[in-house]
This record gives sequence, C-alpha cells and structure tokens, in this order.
Amino acid sequence: MILKKTLLSSLILLTLSGCHDGDSDNEFTSQIPDPETPSTKPKDPIIDLKPEKPIFNTSGIINGMTGQPINGQITASDKQGTVITYTLSNNLNWLTINAQTGKLSGVPSRNDNGRYSVTVTASNGNVSSHVQINVIISDSNHVPIIKSPVTQTIIVNTPFSVGIVAKDNDGDRLTYRLTNAPSWAKIDANNGLISGQPTVLGKHPLNIQVSDGKAKAFASVIIDVVVNPTPMILMPSSMTAQTRHLFSKKIAAKDPNGKQLRYSMSGQPSWLHLNPNTGVISGTPGRDDDGESIITVTVSNGEQQAISVIKFVIEDANKAPVLTPIADQTMTAGKAIDLQVIATDEDQDPLIYTVVNAPTWLNINSKTGVITVAPELDVTGDFIITVTATDSKLSSSTTLNLHIKQGQFDITTVVLGGGKITPTQMTVVAGDSATFTISLDGKNKVKSITGCNGVLTDNKYVITDVQANCQINADFDDVGYIPPEAFNTNNFPSDLSGSLEASLLFAQNHVIPAKSHIDGDVHQHLIGERKTLVMLKPKDPNFDEAIPLTMTGYDIDGNKLGTLTLERPYKLPPISGVIDPKIRAQVKFDPTITFDSLPQVNTNQLRSNGDYLAEQIAKSTQGVSIKLSDGYWTGTITLKSDKALNGKVVIISSSAGYNSTVNARSAVTISNGQTLYFINVNGVWYTKSDVEGSINKVAYGHGYWTTTMPAEWLYYGLRLTFNHDNNEGQFSDTNVGAPTVIYMNTIDIGMLTQRHDSFEFAKDSELPREFYQTLPTSRLVVSRYQGMNFDEIMMPNGDLYTDHAPDDGGWQAGSMRSNIAKSLISIGIDSANYGFNSSAGPEQNGHDSYLARMMTAHTSIGKYNNGDIDHGGSGGGGIVTLTGTVGNEMSHEAGHALGLGHSEGGVLSIQHPADQVDSTWGWDSKKNLFVPNFEQGQSNQPVCFGSDENKQCIEPWHKHRFGQDAMYGGWGSMYPDNRYTMYTPYSSAKIQRNLEANMVFSESSPTGALKWNSTTHKMEPFSYKITIVDMLTIGGSTLEAESDDAAFIAKKFATINAIYVVSGNQNWTRDIILPAAENVPVGSILRINHDALWASNFHINGKTITNPHNLTYRSNGTTWVEDNSFSTEISKKATHFGVPVSTLLGYYDPEQKLQSYIYPTFHGSRGYTYADDKEYITPRSCHLDVDLANGETLKYWLPATRLNSSVMNKFHINIAESDNPINATVICDGTTLATKAVSKPEVGLIQTVDGAPLTKKIS
Repeated sequence: MILKKTLLSSLILLTLSGCHDGDSDNEFTSQIPDPETPSTKPKDPIIDLKPEKPIFNTSGIINGMTGQPINGQITASDKQGTVITYTLSNNLNWLTINAQTGKLSGVPSRNDNGRYSVTVTASNGNVSSHVQINVIISDSNHVPIIKSPVTQTIIVNTPFSVGIVAKDNDGDRLTYRLTNAPSWAKIDANNGLISGQPTVLGKHPLNIQVSDGKAKAFASVIIDVVVNPTPMILMPSSMTAQTRHLFSKKIAAKDPNGKQLRYSMSGQPSWLHLNPNTGVISGTPGRDDDGESIITVTVSNGEQQAISVIKFVIEDANKAPVLTPIADQTMTAGKAIDLQVIATDEDQDPLIYTVVNAPTWLNINSKTGVITVAPELDVTGDFIITVTATDSKLSSSTTLNLHIKQGQFDITTVVLGGGKITPTQMTVVAGDSATFTISLDGKNKVKSITGCNGVLTDNKYVITDVQANCQINADFDDVGYIPPEAFNTNNFPSDLSGSLEASLLFAQNHVIPAKSHIDGDVHQHLIGERKTLVMLKPKDPNFDEAIPLTMTGYDIDGNKLGTLTLERPYKLPPISGVIDPKIRAQVKFDPTITFDSLPQVNTNQLRSNGDYLAEQIAKSTQGVSIKLSDGYWTGTITLKSDKALNGKVVIISSSAGYNSTVNARSAVTISNGQTLYFINVNGVWYTKSDVEGSINKVAYGHGYWTTTMPAEWLYYGLRLTFNHDNNEGQFSDTNVGAPTVIYMNTIDIGMLTQRHDSFEFAKDSELPREFYQTLPTSRLVVSRYQGMNFDEIMMPNGDLYTDHAPDDGGWQAGSMRSNIAKSLISIGIDSANYGFNSSAGPEQNGHDSYLARMMTAHTSIGKYNNGDIDHGGSGGGGIVTLTGTVGNEMSHEAGHALGLGHSEGGVLSIQHPADQVDSTWGWDSKKNLFVPNFEQGQSNQPVCFGSDENKQCIEPWHKHRFGQDAMYGGWGSMYPDNRYTMYTPYSSAKIQRNLEANMVFSESSPTGALKWNSTTHKMEPFSYKITIVDMLTIGGSTLEAESDDAAFIAKKFATINAIYVVSGNQNWTRDIILPAAENVPVGSILRINHDALWASNFHINGKTITNPHNLTYRSNGTTWVEDNSFSTEISKKATHFGVPVSTLLGYYDPEQKLQSYIYPTFHGSRGYTYADDKEYITPRSCHLDVDLANGETLKYWLPATRLNSSVMNKFHINIAESDNPINATVICDGTTLATKAVSKPEVGLIQTVDGAPLTKKIS
C-alpha cells in the first residue's frame, strides 16, 4: 500500500507493507524528501530555538495478519531537534510502541482480525502532537477442503452409509452438518459419515457443510433412491379352475424399472399353456382333468428373474339339471294342450325327460321335454305327475298338478222387452266363444244386456272362453214416444250408388235434398264450412237397427276426413218447442181460469229481470194477467224459473204495435192480436200450445238415421260412403259451394230526440244466432255500434237542424231518415269498411252487389214538423232500416239487403209440403232441432198467391197452415226457438247465389279479399279499385254551350290536374277542340272518350280523332303525349281486420260555399281500416287529417270537386281505436273547413260471429 499525504510544506511518505510470506516480518520504510534536495536519504530532525509542537513525519495504515508479527515505525521531529517520546492511546492489547524510537510491534491473535484505529502521541517535553493510525488485520485462516463425493445409488428402504472426506490446512478440528437432511438421513458431526434408510424414490441431493470453527466449506452428494431391479411375481400361491370351463389368467408380475418381461412355466398339465410374451395362462380342463398340479412360474427381465411355485386345483364342475317348477294346470276335457318342461344344465349336457304316475293320455317327449295332455271328454278330476330331467350323472324332479274340468256348457237367454236375441240357447265346448245377435226395430233399444261375462259390440253379444253354464239377460226398452205423423213420406229412388239403397237429405239453415227428384224444384246447394246434419233413410224395410250405420268422408283428393256413426231414427232431432210426453202428462190447464179472472199486473212496473212479476205471481191465488198495448208496453217479459210458483198461471194479451219477447221455458214472441197462456210446472213455464198442440204428434220423417258433419268437412269435392253390415253406398254429388260471410253493423239513432235504445238484436246475442240459423251462409258477423243521439243535424245541402226537421216524417219518409240514417250513417259505415273515403252527400251505394255482403242495420227516430217519428220498413244496398229488430221486419228488410225482392218466385214465396217443390224445414244446428215450415197451431187455412184466375193456393198440411217467405208477408216466431222468418228454398237459393258473387275479407290474401270462382270451385284473391286522384268530367253538352272549347278546358286546368272529356248520348257534341299542350301546366292529364250513338271528333295535337275510347294524354309543355299508364284508381288492402274502430262521418264542400261539418265520432266493435293517402295528396287536394295521441297525423284523400253539383260530399273513414285518434280536420286547398275532437268509445261493445269461426283466411 502506498499512502501519500501533504503536511505543511513537506511531503511525508509512509510506506507500510505487510506480506504473509512465510515467517518473514513486515518491513516499513519511511522516506521524507527535502523540498530543496531530491535525495531520499533520511535527515535528522530540525530543532528550532523556539519550542514548537513536534511534527509527525509518518501517518497512514498498518496492515497485518492474525498470528503474524507486525512492525511499523512512527517518526516525528520539531525544529529544535528536541528528543521525541512516543505513546499509544486506544491501544490494542497486543500492540506496543517503543517510546524512544516510535517503533510499533505485536502479534495479533487468531481472532484479532479486523480494522482498528489507534492514536500515537509525539511529545518534545513541552508540547505534544497526535496522529491516528488505522490498523487492518486480515484473517490468515484457510477454508476446509472437501473431496467431491460421488452419487450413491441406494435401493429404497435399504440402510446405507457414505463417508465425507475433508481436510484443513491450518490443522483445525472440523465439524460436519447436513443443511437439508430428509427425515431418513443424518451425518456424524465429528467424522462426516452420512447414514440412513431412504423411503422415497428419486434423486435426493444432500447438502454438506464442513466448518473449522471460522470458515465453512460446502459440497453435496446425490442419493439416487431406486427400487429393487429384480422382477416381482404377485400371484397367489394357489389357483382354481373347473373342468370344461375355460381358464384364463394373466401372471401378475412387474419389473421395478419397467423392463420388458418374459414368462416361462414348468410342471403344468397338458391342457394348460403360457404365452411367454403376455404371461397369460389359459386352457380348458377336460371332463376328467379334476385334481391338483404344482407348476413353477419364472419371470425374467433379461438380467434378473423371479420364481413362484403355484398349486393348481381343478374342480369338477358338473352340475345337476335345474327344472323350472311347472305351474298348476287346469284344462277342459276334450281339449288337448302341450306343456313345455323347462330344464337347464350348466354343462350343456343332453338331458333325458321322464314322467312317473302319468295317465295314458299324458306323454312326454324324452328329448324335448314337451308334455302332451289330451284327456277324453269324460275325464275329470285331479292328477299328480312327477317329471324328471337327467344328464346321465345327476337329475332333478318336479311335480305337475293337473286339474281336468268339464268339457261343454249350456248358455240360455232371457229377454225382456220388444227386442230379440238369437239364438235363444247354445251348447258350447268349454273354452270356446259364443256369439249372440241382437235384433231391434225402430221402437226399442237395448236397456241392458248382462251375463256370461259377454261384451256387446254393435249388434253382437260375444262371450269368450266359456267355462260354465250361464244365462244371458237381455233387457230391451221402448225408445220413447215417436210422433206418429211424418211430414216427409217421400219414397224417391235411392240417392246412393252401391248395395246400400237409401234416401239422403242434408240440413244446414234448412233441409236440402241430396238430389232433386221433383221437376222445377229449386234448392240451395251445400254451404261451405258450415255444420251439416246428414239424414239417411234406408230403403230396406227390415233394416236391422242393432247394427251400426257409419259414414266416412273423403276430400276431393281422396284423403279420409273421418268416420261418424249415425244415430238411430228414434233420435231424429225434435221439433222446436215440443216437450217430452212425460212432462206433458203432468201439465193440466184449468179452463175456468181466464184473462179476466186473474188480477192484472201494471205493465209499466215490469222489468227485464222478472223480479217484480215474480212477486206479483207469488202474491196471487192462481196467477196474473198482463195487457200489452201502446203506452203500456215492454220489450221483454221474464217469467222466472221458480218451483215456488208451481201451478200458477200467467196470461198475456197484446194489442201493441211492437212485438215483445217472453222469456219462459224458451223465448217466445208475442205480437199484436195474440194471447199466450203460461203455466208453471215444477219451476218451468210452459205455454198451452206446448202441452196441447197437435204439433206434438209430428216428426219430420220416420226411419232417418242422422249424424252431424263438422264444418271442416264442407268443401267442394266431398265424397261420402255409408256402411251397414256388409252393404255400402256412396254419394259423390255433394255440390259444396263457397264459404260465405254476411257482415252486419248495428246502430240505434236518435235525431233531435232521444233514441229508443230498442235495438234488441244488438243487445241479445241469442238473436243474431237465431237469425243465422235462417240464412244460407257460413258466418254471420255482427258489429255493434254505440248508440247515437244528435242535438243538431247537418244536412248535405248545408241546412243545420237544431230543433226539428222542417218536413213531415213518416215510417218510410223524412229527410233525416234518407239523408242521415240511411245515406250518411249506414252507407258511410259500409263504405268506410271498404276504404272508400268519400261519396256524394245523398248517395246510397252500398257496394254490396260486387264487394262484400255488408249491411248496416239501424233503428232511428227523428223529430220532424209533425213530431217524433220512428223510421223503418226499408232495406237493400247495404242499408237495413228497422223499427223492430225481432221478427219478420228484420228478416224482410235484411232479405232486401241480401238481394231479395218482394214475393220471390211468386207462389214459391209460400212454403210447400214435402212432395212438392219449394219444401223444407229449418234446422237449428246448435240446439239440434227442427223448425217446421207451417204454423204450430191448426187453422186449416190455405195460403194463396195472386188473385182471381191467377190465384194459386197451397193447402194446409194436417190442418197446419203453411208459412210464408219473409219477402211475402211471413212472420217470425212460428216456433219458440227462432224468432225470425224462415226463407223458402227458392229465396234461400237466390241469397246463396248472391253471396257466392260477393267477396269476403281475408287477412291472408295478398289483396285483402277472396271471392268464389264457380269454375275452379275455390276462393281466389280479389281486388277492387278506389278513386284516389281528382279528375274533372266535362261532357259534350257542356262544351256545346261554350264558344271556345279549348279556352274553357285550359282554364279548368288552373284548378285541377286531370280532366275527362266525354261525348255521350246525354251530353253529345260533334266537335271538341282540345287546348294546346303549351297552354296548360306541364304534367296535366287529359282523357278523352266517346260513348254516344253519334260520331264525335276530338281535335288534339293538330289531328282529329273520331270516336276515341278512353285515350289518355299527358302534357310535356309542348305536345300531348299519349300515356295510358295514368290511373285515378288504386287497390287497397286493409291494414286491420275486424278491430274496434272509430268511424268518422260528416260533410264537406270542396267549393267552400256550404258549411262543412264533422259529426260526433261513431264507435264500432269491429271494422276494417286502411293506410292513409299521404303520397297522393297535393297542396290543392282536399283531405281529412286525423291526429293520433302519439303525435302522428293520418291524411286521407277526399275529392276536390263536388260529386253532386248541388250538395256537399260526405266522408266516411275508419280509424282503429288502438291508434288512439284525438282530433279530425277537413282541409281543402290548404284551408281548414271543419275540425272536431274524436271521442273515446264506451265499454261493453261486443262483436259476435255465428257459424264457423273467423280465420286469417276468412276474416
């Protein structure tokens, strides 16, 4: 080490060096150069005369090593050369300094290594100086040396020891330690011997530490713990096999180190083999190979091997046969049975079967074990037989217990009632079956049949497995009362082809013959999708009613629709109002009780719930009377079902102008001039005619079997097959027509006076159902409109009525009747459902002749100059105007709306007997009952048509006067289950023809509608046109009066975009000069047409066209260009089908001369709505704007010209209630003409559908 230090002006260099060089000492050399002399020779101290502190000439660090002597020199001097003495402070116990020479010396001990600081003081006797010396002692000890140990391979769980060799050059005693010793290893701290017994496979490094007390050395030894390399055999010391059973077992052996093993064996029997590669021992001992063998098995891995000696035991596996116990057997003498004995032998040895104690008629096949038992008829009793099976060495036995029963039995019959069972007695071999046949006539039925555990199927009583003498008890019951008088006794030729001959009738709204057998007869054909009664009358007089008669339907493609079983003739539907004969026997009328003998009830106190009337009846002794008259009238009288009123009588007499409905056992209508007598029997009210009427003796016919075909079968191409016993008849001429719909809207109206609220048809859902039963349609759809009272009436001519109409009203007269109830409301509602937005104010076009068969029926009352007047008596063109909605007025006026005129068919307006043309009965499909075509009572009066020599009369049937068509003075309620008039077959056929020419709404159709194609017999998409563009019509006669045709027409183009110029018979002119294209706005449309007997010349584009036919031109500003693509019409499909609607009705004047008017909102329970016309509306258009609650505005186009020059146009538009309309505004040419808030509907408006349900196809 070299240390340099500058002290004052002298450079003192102290060089201290200590090298551990064997036994040599440290040498310290101090050189103090003179500033003036570069010599390195030491100089004596300089002594000044003036005492000063000594100055050290040395300073620095002393290095040494433990156990080695250390020498160092400290020198100091002063200028005077005074003798310097030295001392140490902070002294180390082993370090000393010579006080005179300043020499440091000492030997640090073994543990004195480190860094120390000592202070040397130099003194000249007067003053002292100090210097600090750093003493650094290094350790001279050597680290122990370990000889690297080699990896030790040790077998797991085997003790081992390994010596660790180490030395210390210093001769220090060494100690040993393992720093990561596992639980199974340790080391001797004194001699370094590692020992233990490893338990875990794998390589385990053991870290070794060797210490001499001061220094440590480290090494590691790998202990590789392995398994024993010798293969191991894990087989048990003995094994067992069975004779004749395959033995296979793999020698269980393994090599600890996974080496491939090979196997060998010695001492084995000849049948036992060993696979040397897999170690599988296998073989099958023979039958006699039982016993013991000792075999030696050797397993080798190629280096080591293992040997195992195994005792091999071969057991005798032969088993005795096992016999399945035989169940006790019972059989009948005279029969033969085979019993299979079931035995098993595990050894598959062939078995031999024997029997012991067997009778001669019992044998066993020794090879198959089949026992044949065939006792003679005279054998009876119990037998016990032992059955044995043996394999020639061992055997097993079981017991057969056999009981022999009697061999034949007698079956007898006992019959009660009018039926027959054949044969009456039968002897049957035991176990056999017996079949008895039931025979019935039309007057009896099976009440019960029991005995012998038989089952009645059709007309066969079948007894299976006869095992005893027994008796059949057949109890036949009378079918009940069969009316003796049959209306239809026709015996026409069979309507069926095949071996089953029969007459076939159908009934829908009324009875329809399958084939026409009377010349000139007119009948409707079957209605599509309508429930249908099938009536089949077999020709065979001995037709067995005990055998079921079935009908199977097939569609046009031959697909089977189903099979129905027909009801026997005694279940023919009854006549409306006829009650059970047993009940009739209980009802007795007292002839002394008359109308005048009973206390009269105040009619004005009556309520429809019947409570007040029930109280009055209960208070009376015998009953009460009710007088109906104008001013003392009620529409509904209810006789409550109450057993407490048993025996009481109610007599009702009417002289009122309105009909009333009496709700008793059934609804009965009482009309002017009628008196009805009711009696209560055990809570049920019956009329006198219910009990005493001759109608109780009448049936439609005798011998008719019936069933009801579902509506789903009724499509064109229907084919029917009838089967009875072995006979079959087919009917393929089922002419099924269209699935038609009649749409009806109903509304009750009060105009400047309070409405009656008398539209019973809308309030009682049973009434539309009854009306439907009279109509030749698939469906009757009725929408109810909320009743309306109007405090003011706006007329189409602009007159506003606020008190009364200025004219006189009448039942069939009155300005409001025609213009408001019929034209605005009925036609308006109809038109809105088709999407027609507008029509001429007084116009009454219901569109029903070519669109849907829709009608809006209304009851209305108006206040006129001559007072409050009820309106009625009108129908047709989509309008039905009524006073009463129950009875013939509805049937008649709706008949007009269905296309009927008065007295259709002349005398065919009268119902006829069954053997003449135009004969039928009504049928109620819900109640399954008939409504006759004649009066219930017996007046013995004919019905005539015409007068004088042209008079034709239909004589009564059994004194019953025939009814008349609704269009010829008919009347409803001839029978209690229907209050509407039955149409004659002639009228009904015409209605059907009209309906099949009408469309039906169809949500699934691409056009929104379907119409019947009578050629393809299918419903096909149908569309119609709606005007959506304004076009002015100018007739030839108008131009005839003008001096300048072209200027006149050109001027019109200033206010309208399209003009239609026509020369017709009523407005003809010879020459028409058309304006030049440059004189009209670009895009203007001009259509020219000639439709007259005389020629007309149209001059256009400098040319003359004679008698043009609907040619259309568009102006391009220079010339007229032919453009036949232009149309003023579009087709629309409804957006909503059959939803609640707000119908907006009113008047507007495109000329803005008359006051436009929006009526209060009409609310209907169902209707059809259409998209608005925004895309067709121009700034000069007229339109109805409907604001919705969601902020949207719907815009519906309206004609911009008057459709009738003297009055306003009317508008009629449906808005779905679900769209929440809130306001309506009429606008023309940007000017608001009228506005009105849209009201909300009342709750409770319903719609009804009678007949087949509506679908997406028919909506």
